[in-house]
Amino acid sequence: MVLNAYIDGSGTGDPKFLVLAGYIATAEAWIEFSKDWKSQLEEAKLPYFKMHEQVARPEIAAWFYRIIEKHDVKAAVSCVIHTDELVKVNRSIKYPAYIINTEQIENPYYFGFKAIIDVLAQNQQALGMTEPVDFIFDEESEKERVLRGWELMKAASAAEIAELYGENPAYRNDKKVMPLQAADLYAWWILKWEREGLIEAVKDFPFAWETK
Repeated sequence: MVLNAYIDGSGTGDPKFLVLAGYIATAEAWIEFSKDWKSQLEEAKLPYFKMHEQVARPEIAAWFYRIIEKHDVKAAVSCVIHTDELVKVNRSIKYPAYIINTEQIENPYYFGFKAIIDVLAQNQQALGMTEPVDFIFDEESEKERVLRGWELMKAASAAEIAELYGENPAYRNDKKVMPLQAADLYAWWILKWEREGLIEAVKDFPFAWETK
């Protein structure tokens, strides 16, 4: 059974937060999910779903959220990087002269990318998922540089964790890939809750609609 995690980002360019979030399901479940999501887009006369475009119409977002509830989604995952704190810490370090381009460390995407994959692998047993997870990210993410560091990241992880890493992460167009649109919905809300200081939100899910 192949598990796929579709992950989207929210807060790109925000000086305080970057969120990576999304959902995990089997490849087969995502096929059926995508059929339903596409059918609903057609019914709503939308070319694609973007949560920030539906803020004034939460009933539309709730309607699409019901599709997530309907299908066999194994888990919701999210990671928040405090970009402002990352920058502050990096600039407080006195690096040796031979270490250059340290400003690249201030890119929160690298930390979020590693954290969401690594921490998931560390907790998969508790979530009842024993298979490796393949990650699919939105194409707007830091594709080239992250992929170059993928093998190094696996090599730096404990063997029992690295074996739960799936294939090389893939990058897809979120306007064409339905599960990435569901990830966009979730990532937007995670960022909203973080900005509002709702630390327990990932347990309570205080959307603008009731959840099942």
